[in-house]
Parts: sequence; structure tokens; C-alpha cells
Amino acid sequence: MTGIRLSGITKSFGDTSVLRGINLDIAPGEFLTLVGPSGCGKSTLLRIIAGLEEQTGGDVEIGGVRVNNLRASRRDLAMVFQSYALYPHLTIAENMQTPLKLRDLTFWERFPLIGRLWPNYAAKMAALNATVRETADTLEIGHLLGRKPGQLSGGQRQRAALGRAMVRKPVAFLMDEPLSNLDAALRVHMRSELADLHRSLQTTFIYVTHDQAEALTMSDRMAVMVEGNVLQLGTPEEIYRTPVDRCVAEFVGSPKINIIPGAADGNGRVSAYGTPLQQRIAGKARRIQVGIRPEHLMLAPEGSHNEGWPFRVTHKENLGSDFFLHGHLNGSNHRIIARLTPDEVAMVTIGSEITLCPAPGTPIAFDEGGRRIGFVKDRQ
Repeated sequence: MTGIRLSGITKSFGDTSVLRGINLDIAPGEFLTLVGPSGCGKSTLLRIIAGLEEQTGGDVEIGGVRVNNLRASRRDLAMVFQSYALYPHLTIAENMQTPLKLRDLTFWERFPLIGRLWPNYAAKMAALNATVRETADTLEIGHLLGRKPGQLSGGQRQRAALGRAMVRKPVAFLMDEPLSNLDAALRVHMRSELADLHRSLQTTFIYVTHDQAEALTMSDRMAVMVEGNVLQLGTPEEIYRTPVDRCVAEFVGSPKINIIPGAADGNGRVSAYGTPLQQRIAGKARRIQVGIRPEHLMLAPEGSHNEGWPFRVTHKENLGSDFFLHGHLNGSNHRIIARLTPDEVAMVTIGSEITLCPAPGTPIAFDEGGRRIGFVKDRQ
């Protein structure tokens, strides 16, 4: 297994800065996801690692060796693209053979007719075909080797593209939004397949996506990128529960986190939209922003007014296992979303006036610049 290190990676196109000093240490065998909105620079960073794009500044190291001047074909990395990039006129077996032929056969051995006359050609092709068959069996596409890409479903083409990358046994896999062309149900299925594949291969995976659900479900660690910077690097649980920045909190989680205007008094006591919360921050009185995820909102007990907001329901969204309640706080124009169970909202209709409160310990505080503020324990 091989690790990858990025040190001070910058990239500019003319006067436009795309990457602004990226530093990442990717451990051997790790599944790291680069996640962020479109245009944040994640695909450009992946192409720089692959050697398909040259950085403006900084170093790329693979296995402790600096590879800045090493072309893509010499970096021993395999890339899986969003478009699959399969040759439409070749069978799946021939598509999977192609990288092995380029690597293992000599210039003359690759000629269709002349190559077969070379002494070692038969032995090389036998080994090559055995590798293709073994990889196809691992991906459960052995029965598809004789078909062409146009005869396969989206999921089958995705497995074939993975197989073509796997046959070379690279030191790392680079994946650029490989599931974005699949339908929703198949994406969920392929997420688990990719995670299983990573565990079985124990090879470094670097995965690019704008879909935070993919990042949360598959990654060992995820790097959240915004405008060419890595705002936070950590495990999915760390990113979700303790975002360091409002941008991270708003990007990760579905539906998006609710941001409610708040304030802290001279003792650090926090209130949000006029309702006091049982939490305190250090420092002087100031304006803050309070983040509460939709799933952390609950119906306040009957007659309770602590830590709650009057909420008028304007839309009720049925997702089967959950309901999203859209509405406004305190009769204002401030709109939030609550995620509740069908039993909780059975008697709630559009226009209902209810009281919502946050689950204990779940609100997150941000300063006016968007940086997270930690809560402190009350003095005894």
C-alpha cells in the first residue's frame, strides 16, 4: 500500500486562482473523499495527482517519491471517470485487456497479426486473460466479457470501468464522480459495492464528488473544499457533528442545516430568535448564529415554552419514513425545516401552529464570520 502527500498545491488559470495551497496527507489504504460544490477545485486537484494537469506550485509525492515531473503513465495510478471512458467498439474483455497490453506487451507484440509470431506472446496473453477473468469475477461481470459497452446497463458499465482500472493493480485509485450518471437507487447500491471493494483491495482510494451522501457513507476521511481551499479534513462523523465553519455545516447534511439568528449576553448565555437555550459560550456579549439540523428539531412537550419556537407549517413533505415540515419561526419570514417521524406529525396539517425545540446539546454556534464557537460548561 502506498500513501500520497500533497504539499502547498496551487493552481491558477491566468488571473483565476483555482487551488490555494492544498496540503493533504493520504494514508496508505485510506478512502479519502474530496467533496464540495461545483467549481471548488476538487476535480482539478485529482487531475494534478494523476499527472493529467500540472500544478502552478507545490509538490505531489507518491510513496515518498516526488512525482512533479513524472508523466501520468508512470505514476502507477488508475483513474475512473464520470463518463466511464470505455471504447465502444471493443468488448468488455478487450477494454479490460487494453491497459495490460500497453504495459506488458512490446511494441511489436501489440500488432494484431505480427505480434502472435513473437515467442512469449502466447504466455503473456494467457497471463493477461487470467488477470482479466479474475478481476471480472471479483466484480461479478464475468458473464459480460463478450458484450460491448452499448449492450450494458449503467451499473454494468460502471463495474467494467472499475475492472479496467483494477487489472493493473495500481498503487491508488482516483475516481472522479463515477456514480453521477446512475439513477438514485443504483447509486445507493454502488456506494456499498465501492466500499466493499475498497475493504477487499486495501488500496488507497481518492474519490471526488459533490454528493455529500456519497462522502458520508463511504469515506474513512473527507476533505470539504470551498473556493480552492480545504475548509475541514476529518472523519464523516467529525465533519457532520463538529463542523469548523458555517460553510461546512451548510454543505454537509440533507436537508441543509437551519441557521437561526442568535445572541450571547454578558454571561455567555445563548438565545436564538429570542428563545433562551441551555448553553453558554465564553467571551463578551455578541451576535451569533445558531445552527440546528432538521433531524435535531422535535415537537415541544405540551405546555412547554423552554427552548422552543412558535412554528407555523407552510408545507408538509412526505418521504415515507420521514416528514419534512417547512415553515416560519415566531410569525417572521425566517424559514426553517424540521425532520420528524410520521407518528409525530400525524395530526399536523398545513397552517398548523406548533412549537419546535432542539434536542438537548445539538445546537451549534457560529460567530458572525461563520467560524464555529464551542460551548462551555456552566460554572458550578
